[in-house]
Amino acid sequence: MRRSKLELYHDIVCALAKKAQTADELAYDCSTNCILLQERMDFLVNHEIVTLKVGVDNKAYYVLTQRGLAISKTLDLTKRLEKLKTQTQILLQPLALSSPNNRKRSKLGW
Repeated sequence: MRRSKLELYHDIVCALAKKAQTADELAYDCSTNCILLQERMDFLVNHEIVTLKVGVDNKAYYVLTQRGLAISKTLDLTKRLEKLKTQTQILLQPLALSSPNNRKRSKLGW
């Protein structure tokens, strides 16, 4: 199944939150081709989420800006909250089944 643009943006931001990467490294980490990656990177650079910097080895590296770091932290927090919500629902599910209101009455009326 093909990923949406948003899912690819998410993968890019998460990968760059770990370390600065070249276009080839990023394409490999995000499992996408370089042409599609370049289109997405142009969008992220234009919206000041990612910037392009030259390293000491004269290679171009993509780096998250302050805005990109804030987005990365927000995505991480959202992911943790979703996981917590799921875990809470799993823990509360047995309690709902055993509550007195959910018990079926016997044919004798008790």
